[in-house]
Amino acid sequence: MGLADRDYTRVNSAAPAGRRGGFLRGGFLTGRLRSLSPRGGPSASIVIIAVCTLVFFLDMLLPRQFVQSGPWRAAPAVHARIRAIDALTPPADREIERLIAMGDSARADQLRAERAQAQTERLRLLRMEEDAEAAWMTRLARRDFVLNFVRGSDGDMVVALDPKLGASVDPLAVASADSVGPIRKWLQFTTAQALWVPARWGLAQGLEVWRFVGYGLLHVNFTHLFFNMAGLLVFGPIVEAAFGRLRFFAVFLLAVVMGALTYFILNVLGLVVLGASGGEFVVPGLLFNNAYLPLIGASGGVYGVILAAAWLRPEEDIMLFFFFPIPIRYFALALIGIAVLALIQNGHNAGGEAAHLGGAIAGWWIAQRPHLLDDFFPVFQRFSGTRVPRPRPRGAAGNADDIAEIDRILDKVRDNGLASLNERERDTLRNATDERRKRDGK
Repeated sequence: MGLADRDYTRVNSAAPAGRRGGFLRGGFLTGRLRSLSPRGGPSASIVIIAVCTLVFFLDMLLPRQFVQSGPWRAAPAVHARIRAIDALTPPADREIERLIAMGDSARADQLRAERAQAQTERLRLLRMEEDAEAAWMTRLARRDFVLNFVRGSDGDMVVALDPKLGASVDPLAVASADSVGPIRKWLQFTTAQALWVPARWGLAQGLEVWRFVGYGLLHVNFTHLFFNMAGLLVFGPIVEAAFGRLRFFAVFLLAVVMGALTYFILNVLGLVVLGASGGEFVVPGLLFNNAYLPLIGASGGVYGVILAAAWLRPEEDIMLFFFFPIPIRYFALALIGIAVLALIQNGHNAGGEAAHLGGAIAGWWIAQRPHLLDDFFPVFQRFSGTRVPRPRPRGAAGNADDIAEIDRILDKVRDNGLASLNERERDTLRNATDERRKRDGK
């Protein structure tokens, strides 16, 4: 069962036996919508697609809420005055140079005096900002403030106010905010909310570990949702046919968690480097975004499924853009190359590409060691009644697990006939027959 039997894919004539699909033989719905599991029911890909789609539309319909999306900045009014002085300094320097060149030394001296006065004022404001920062840290620790969310020309903001004075005085601190649905508010992944954040940066102090999984159910817009779900529909049946429905869920969730963990590690390292160097030193590949920038989408899990499919059926073709045939492994390598390049260049979606790489690594790794799912989570055996066989290098002689699997399939054929086999069992039997013929020189 695989992509080759879909109307937008074709079989590579060089692909080894057993890597050719069976959707046409097993029916249009088999493996695509209907699971090949003995228990029947919808395929794992369809279950995930249904859940993600439901979450997406439900979150759109529910009332919007504000969520912090940037670090706190104490004494914003003081900070704005400092920025105004900084903005005026370069033009003043250029004007002084122009006056000196024209011979107007009196006016140049006057501008120098005004600039010196402005710099003195800037130093005073910097000391005020430091004092305000220390005072804000004390209030933050005591939770001695009230919050207000406001919409402004520069975007939505969360404002911390003195509980006694309210909005009658300048805010104690401000931070950027996003208007989102309540499901996204509680499931999106950020470094700050999921595990760790310096106290001075925000309210959330981490340890919301459910976000390592929850973000994979969210999507920014319909296009984001569509392409992720299309990837699951195309590549998911290959992995599910090899490992079974429950193990497919495990592979997908492992890739989602690994995507978030990769994002988190690179972001923490980037923030450490940023703080230690004062912004003077940048390491390619690290993430220097603020700790509240959200990570959203099932892409990490989808990349894990794609890489697992590429390892299971590397030579099977997929029709790129519905016209250009390309083996799955080359398609997967192209995706990885794009992700690595975007991460190194710190592209606009570098955080998302970090999650893609983490999910891809997890999918590729577990596809070669699916027996670990049974070793560490025996629940899969209890529900399915079988172990997934340990994979062996392509071309290697069969081992005890392979022989036991073939014996089980032959017993099933003897008792129920060939029609009782699912596509994975047919592929296993064909592979064993081909290898036997090679050994016998036929």
